Amino acid sequence: VKLIFAEAESAALDRFVGANGVAASALSRVELRRVALRADPRQMRACEDLLASCFEVSLTPALLDHAGGVEPASLRSLDAIHLASALVLGDELESFVAYDDRLLAAAQELELTTRSPR
Repeated sequence: VKLIFAEAESAALDRFVGANGVAASALSRVELRRVALRADPRQMRACEDLLASCFEVSLTPALLDHAGGVEPASLRSLDAIHLASALVLGDELESFVAYDDRLLAAAQELELTTRSPR
């Protein structure tokens, strides 16, 4: 979302992504489009371009099963799917990027390197 709509961290995130590339859960297709529809439907083309530039992690039954068991139990379902998607990437994942404190804490508990470019 920060790559489509200007927020405080947008410029730093854009620089980080430009140097590293993006992998994202297929769930991001829905989330990004829903935000654009609510906030500014004129940004839908930018959403499509961003999604096309990402490596997409498919939502397989195995990934969804794994997400169902991701700790902590208090983690929201969609966040658990994002974490399970990151875990599927294994050593290919340089860092897990997020700005939500609960999600970052859960990623760190799973020993993922985390970043929040600012």
